[in-house]
Amino acid sequence: MHTIDKICEIPATPENGGFYMFHKLSKEQIIGNSHGHHKYPAKFIPQFPKWALSQAGDSKSITVLDPFCGSGTTLVEAGLHGARVIGTDISDVAIQISKAKTSTIFESKLNEYYKNLQEVLHNAATLDYQLTLDFEGNIGKNCHSMDKTWSNWFEPNDIAKIIAIRKSIHALVDTEIKDILLSSLSSIIKKCSYLDEDQIKVKKIKDKVIPEVYEVYFESTKRLIDSHLETSKKYLNSKPEFYIKKASATDTKLQKNSIDIVVTSPPYINAIDYTMAHKYSMFALGLVKPEEFKEHCHEYIGVTERAVRVKHYEQDLTFESNTKIQNLIEELRKINTTTSKNRSYVVWQYFTLMKGFFIEMRRVLKQGGKMTFVVGEYNNICNINVPTAELLQDLAVDAGFNVENKFYHVINNRSGMRLNRNSAGGSIKNEIVFVFN
Repeated sequence: MHTIDKICEIPATPENGGFYMFHKLSKEQIIGNSHGHHKYPAKFIPQFPKWALSQAGDSKSITVLDPFCGSGTTLVEAGLHGARVIGTDISDVAIQISKAKTSTIFESKLNEYYKNLQEVLHNAATLDYQLTLDFEGNIGKNCHSMDKTWSNWFEPNDIAKIIAIRKSIHALVDTEIKDILLSSLSSIIKKCSYLDEDQIKVKKIKDKVIPEVYEVYFESTKRLIDSHLETSKKYLNSKPEFYIKKASATDTKLQKNSIDIVVTSPPYINAIDYTMAHKYSMFALGLVKPEEFKEHCHEYIGVTERAVRVKHYEQDLTFESNTKIQNLIEELRKINTTTSKNRSYVVWQYFTLMKGFFIEMRRVLKQGGKMTFVVGEYNNICNINVPTAELLQDLAVDAGFNVENKFYHVINNRSGMRLNRNSAGGSIKNEIVFVFN
């Protein structure tokens, strides 16, 4: 039995191999500084990047990268420290949220921002009648960037208003809050549909009372503007530089030896379907075309099993550089069910791309650079216990990293993980925090 230290913040020098559990964190400590801007599965809590940045010395002279930037937690914290901040992600929704949370707005322009918001809603109201007719005439068909399944989840007039808002936002010629306006729209998609807001997998609540779209959007956006203003004031003092772009973590397109610190948490293997979580936000914001969605799912490290086809798992799934990973793949294939063969591909794809990720991080980090890396300790796949963190550590060492420190985060608030309903998601009890150099 391990001794678990209850903490409010990570110690300056955590014990190597120590176990820590966050205890009595206030809501403000978790969702303050715009961190509560948008729901996101298994959201990275700010205490990890805060601690990593506190070890970095003069943060104003460093470049910080999060190659799995997600909802922008590392980016916000690095920005508050005044660093040069780079965020990349393969998810267009993640990029949109991160851009919103790292934007700078000004108290002196609040009336202008509210006017922008009112203009968006006024112009949307002139569009939604025709859009409603379009949707009513296309039940079960693709319509205005929405996948043909839209009619399972939205009333025609509600989705028409959502699309009208998007079109009105893009019609604004010049505004500092465009990213906030778009991110706010993404944040209300599930609320304004029959989708269960508490599930990543699609689940319909047939008797759900759908709120009025324009009212929900107005309140959401005004709240985001008002709350983000306080974060923006801190940015004006710290003077960070933000660079956020869509890119794979295996090919960031960044210069060699250009990064001082990487602070990140990679996707979970076979536990969270990020594409499903954000599917209708992608369509409603026009970020992914319906006919390109299936292919887009394969761009993610940790491809969801829902997107795997027979042609994927029937190919040669060899992992020559690590016998433990190869044995795991073979063990899954020997079970010889459709599910186990599907998941053998999921495992192969995950570790193949994570190997590429470590090689890419070794390339972009400066000599002496460090990477704080938070990952779930184990996963359960077809009743096989997968030592995910241990296998990733092997890949990091193979790529040229050393393990400087390694300690455990015992997950206290599991509801905040927002994992799938299956046993794979439920098996993640501890995370390991690695410091690689």
